[in-house]
Amino acid sequence: MGSLYWSAYKKRGFIRSSYKSFRDFLESIPVDDIAYQIETACHCSNTASKSLLDEFMNVVWKYVDGDSLEDEIIFSAISASTELQERIKALIRMDWETENKSLLAEAQKKLDSLDAQLKSATVSITKAQEAFNQTKSEEERLAGIIAKKEKLADDVETAVAERIQKARENAADFIANMAFVGGQPIQVTATEAPASVEVLSKPVIAPYHTFSAFDDLNDLEAHHSWADVINTAAVELGEAGVAEKYRSSLAAFLCAAYIEKQPIFLVGPNAIDIVQAFSVAVTGHKYGMLCCEGSYSNQVITEIGADGEDIVIINNLLASGWMNRLPEILSQKDIFYVATHPYAEDVQVEPKSLYGFMLPLFTEFFVDKKASGKYYGGYFAEDFKTYSAPKGIRKDLRVLSKLKIGSLVRNQINILVATMHGIHTAITVDEEFLFAVLPIAYASLEINELTEAIADSQKGIVISEGLKRDLQYVLGGF
Repeated sequence: MGSLYWSAYKKRGFIRSSYKSFRDFLESIPVDDIAYQIETACHCSNTASKSLLDEFMNVVWKYVDGDSLEDEIIFSAISASTELQERIKALIRMDWETENKSLLAEAQKKLDSLDAQLKSATVSITKAQEAFNQTKSEEERLAGIIAKKEKLADDVETAVAERIQKARENAADFIANMAFVGGQPIQVTATEAPASVEVLSKPVIAPYHTFSAFDDLNDLEAHHSWADVINTAAVELGEAGVAEKYRSSLAAFLCAAYIEKQPIFLVGPNAIDIVQAFSVAVTGHKYGMLCCEGSYSNQVITEIGADGEDIVIINNLLASGWMNRLPEILSQKDIFYVATHPYAEDVQVEPKSLYGFMLPLFTEFFVDKKASGKYYGGYFAEDFKTYSAPKGIRKDLRVLSKLKIGSLVRNQINILVATMHGIHTAITVDEEFLFAVLPIAYASLEINELTEAIADSQKGIVISEGLKRDLQYVLGGF
């Protein structure tokens, strides 16, 4: 019966699952059949045979369940010896590890994987901390640079303000006191935003943008001569806010500049409206617009004239970095350029050499109301003849020699005045003065010299008494 005990069973190489199967076998033994066989073999009663079988089964279960005397002796020895306990634990651990070798290997693999992930996460955290420290250091460095730039901007703004104030103190404040337009004070100030223009059917979406001409010529005025162009332009300039007494002469001046492709610097209220109205009258709404925003781009300049437009409006020239690239902007000689700016005082702080590229013209002289923006336009008919200067025509304004301006500027002004007379014979001496002389004198800070020339008729300025009276508000007494 000792062979039924688990320790003996194990020595034979069986595993615990086999041992369990053996126990299950014992539990399923047919007791009644065996009791009958014992009764027959031993010639005893049924009660005696069952008693012998129960005694046998009790002994068997003691061996199977480990309740034998041998087990009790071993249990007492284990309890009494710590060393023996450790040895038994080691043996049990070895047996358990042998039986569960695959589970242990899989658990160790998972543990190694978790350890590798922990190391990777530690490295990532370290790198992230280093990047954060570097970003924080860069942020502190940029904050220092921004602070320096802001201080520099404040210093520059202060310096410019001082320069503008000095220029204002040295020049006559004729803009604020202008009263000779229509005999009434000017009602449109330099701080007013230009009126909205209906011809701008869609916003400018690029630094350079062209506006298409009208397709239906029946809606436009046909021009057969420059007289027709001047008449149409005069009507459109009225919608742009120009006083009635100056519409035709201003139209003649702009037409002359268009013919000679002489760039104009149009300054003051309604400046953009005026050049748009002129473009509508001459080219049937077709013109280009250059917005000097951001850094200068030579690629943008190459787009000028690509769509056939020959009038280009330049906005924001003074306030941008494009100012120093003016020669490249004006490089196409078959384009009539008109730069616009809202404030007359600003031009006095610009270098005089600017006017070798663009002649100034101040809208305060002839604007008396806001622009309506309702322009109709015109176009050159097939029989329109281009202008050619008559032989021997020349117009030299003597007063220009009294001003401290270069010969190039002086010649450009004289050519314009001569062309004005060639296309519009009704030009008066007063209009020559207002469009050709007074603007360059104001822009180049030559007001005092101009006042002296008006006071002394021997110096070449002969203007009407009415204009002299109006100019006293600007230039003072004569």
